[in-house]
Amino acid sequence: MNPDLLNYESGRLLDSIDSPTSPRQQKFFATLFTCDNRYIFEYVSRYVDTEEKDGWMARLLALKSVMLHCIGQHSSANQQARIVATALSELGDGMDTFYQSLVQYLVKISELDLDPNKLAPMGTAIIGDSHTVSISQVINGASEGITYLPGITLRGLSSPFQNSYQKAMLNAAAVHQRKNRVLFSVGEIDQRLSYQIGIKNLANNYDSYLDRLFETLRKGLEKIASLKCPYQEFFVLSLPPFDAALVSKNSLSDEQTQKIVAQIENYGRIYEETAESLGIRVIGRSVMRYGTPHSNLLDHAHFHPSVYESIFNELGS
Repeated sequence: MNPDLLNYESGRLLDSIDSPTSPRQQKFFATLFTCDNRYIFEYVSRYVDTEEKDGWMARLLALKSVMLHCIGQHSSANQQARIVATALSELGDGMDTFYQSLVQYLVKISELDLDPNKLAPMGTAIIGDSHTVSISQVINGASEGITYLPGITLRGLSSPFQNSYQKAMLNAAAVHQRKNRVLFSVGEIDQRLSYQIGIKNLANNYDSYLDRLFETLRKGLEKIASLKCPYQEFFVLSLPPFDAALVSKNSLSDEQTQKIVAQIENYGRIYEETAESLGIRVIGRSVMRYGTPHSNLLDHAHFHPSVYESIFNELGS
């Protein structure tokens, strides 16, 4: 295996960052996974000053926009997003799907007319995937502490080997260990991927696939639960309900459709039951699972900040 890839995959983040031959994508993610805001912004500034103004620069600035949202500098973040969107239009198809989706999401956030008065501080740290951007719009990120971990999944956390995702989660939990309450946004990516992978497994030992799917879910949540200090409360967001529009895009029989719908619905239910069994409180059921969050989608996966504002009211209960 390539030593640079091994450094990254095994969670040796600083080795990955320091290596002159590490791919830029790995350097970017490894830098974010340190969960040290000062270090991250120093790295970004150094890169911006020394590297060519190319497609990788646009990618890095998109990640910087997310970081600015997380520390409450929304005006600067929105300005950064619009600059990156302009660069993206000039690159055409030269930007990979992850960054295209991220930039489009950031632009949609920048177009929202949101109340600048955030919710009162609740002493809660936020750790997780790109949903943290919408969350950052309704709480005071500068005082709460929001840590964005790009692409974080339960699948990545479930491995028996230390990897970059596990190291990132450990770093994030360590940074916020003084917080009495920590909310995790993780699992929604896994749920969407389970739909895609489930279709591929319909004709190939589907029951065995489901066993692996739910074992992965449990192992991932166990990893999160293992990071809780005795004085802390851990929370996870309830996952959104199944979006029936997804099925209509595929040529599935009625029986196959029923299997996939049941799989996604079971995923959300088992996710909540597993979290609760591990001492992790689930919030947002009334909004996400029993409400109509898909009526407030900004894109294929992210909800309008008002959805998260309703969820956060539960933290006071």
